[in-house]
Amino acid sequence: MTRKNAEILLAAVVLARSASFLFNKILLDTMSPFTLMGMRFLLAGTVLMVLFRKRFVSVSHHTFFKGVFLGFVFFLMMSAELFGLKTVSSSTAALLEGTAIIFVPIFESFIRRTVPSKRMITSTILSFGGVSLLTSGGMGFSMGPGAFLCLSAAVIYAVCMILTDRMSKDEDSVVLGTLQVTFMGVFGMIFSLMLETPVLPQSTGQWAAMLFLIIVCSSFGFAMQPVAQKYTTSERTAVLGALNPMGAAVLGIIFLHEPLGITGLLGGMLIICGLLIQSVKKEQLAGE
Repeated sequence: MTRKNAEILLAAVVLARSASFLFNKILLDTMSPFTLMGMRFLLAGTVLMVLFRKRFVSVSHHTFFKGVFLGFVFFLMMSAELFGLKTVSSSTAALLEGTAIIFVPIFESFIRRTVPSKRMITSTILSFGGVSLLTSGGMGFSMGPGAFLCLSAAVIYAVCMILTDRMSKDEDSVVLGTLQVTFMGVFGMIFSLMLETPVLPQSTGQWAAMLFLIIVCSSFGFAMQPVAQKYTTSERTAVLGALNPMGAAVLGIIFLHEPLGITGLLGGMLIICGLLIQSVKKEQLAGE
């Protein structure tokens, strides 16, 4: 796979995941977060293992434990996202979690011991100015527990992208992605049985939402991310991640009628501007 094709696939993955905010919000009306996660990802993992069963004939212990580890880190990210979604709108959650693409280059700078670029600094200032407007109505930087959890999900998702970049290079990325998805479900179900009373979707609409999450957002979305990332970088993954909050915010506004308000709209625009700046090439900035 060429880098261009990998990034087209990655863009499709991000757009598929953007719809998950909408459907998760619908299902959280009657389902608990861990139950939702366990059911969604266990079934998605089962689908993927059936489709790619020949690839699992000789999985090494090394690959298996990588899948368990990535599954656990993604489980932490999804836990923060789902508990945050219980108290904030899907559009707000998507915009906050979209700041993950700001954290990736910041973390990479620390790892590589390099000085943050002007582009990164500008992007960060714009994005967190937007976060301030989005979460506090322009009254300064403050946020409730739900917004804090969504921002925490962004930090963990940035770590997930960097780890996936490092761990997928010398692996069968389909196997690794399938193991990751499956263990997200395993951890979700364990915590569901420990802390919740599991409840299934309650209506035809909710079952349809669950099926979409299983087939499109999870089987395709999560599992194909390691496939695509194998042929590109974590920084480019982060840039394409800007499609996620834009798509999710539009879906939330259209289908759930979630008003952002004037300050929320301005905050969202600042966040998206900050995210898009990450895609401007250094050569273009130098030319300006």
